[in-house]
Amino acid sequence: MKNDYIYYGNGKIRINYSEDILGFDIRLKGTYDIESHQSENFYISYNNDRLIGVGLGSVLGGKPFLNYTGHLEVLECKIITSDMKSVNIIPKIVRLDKFEAIRDDFDGSNTNFEDMNNVGIVGEIPRVTKVKIVTENLYTKGGQFNLNGTEYKGYYHLHQDGVAMTGKSHNESSEVLDRISKEKTTKRINNTLREIRRTSTSADISSGTGGGY
Repeated sequence: MKNDYIYYGNGKIRINYSEDILGFDIRLKGTYDIESHQSENFYISYNNDRLIGVGLGSVLGGKPFLNYTGHLEVLECKIITSDMKSVNIIPKIVRLDKFEAIRDDFDGSNTNFEDMNNVGIVGEIPRVTKVKIVTENLYTKGGQFNLNGTEYKGYYHLHQDGVAMTGKSHNESSEVLDRISKEKTTKRINNTLREIRRTSTSADISSGTGGGY
């Protein structure tokens, strides 16, 4: 479709596609701080400039689901639709106003005016890439987790390393949950990841990026 793109460049990442999105595989480049944004019921994992997302009983909407600052470029994006069809999505940069970018980023020494319109630079570029991705507002009716030896029922959230904790979102009172059963979640994730791997070839992997999956 005409507007089927993955958009970035203004500090936000979103995917616009005409069908429901069950999963995605995004490869990035740059040095950036990136964090999840309203990624409810959508588990996102990060490793070595690669983002893999899988819906946990939901689909990805068209709103931004990641925020970032620094220097970030989207190299490629593959999505899995709800009927398990694999589709390559073209990255499209949404440029900041040039003078706004200069005001925010120019340090007087290593940034040329001409370069500011060529890459997705937002705010300050960190020394190293930092990632903070949390899947929020998940709910279990029981049978999935224990808390202090007792079956847990209620809201929880997932960190990018797969650790589940109590509460809709993370705060200082959140507690780690012990997983009892992950059969349904694992099956859903594995089916989507299997389709991503099946449709990926070495030709799809741009030089300088590593998956680690």
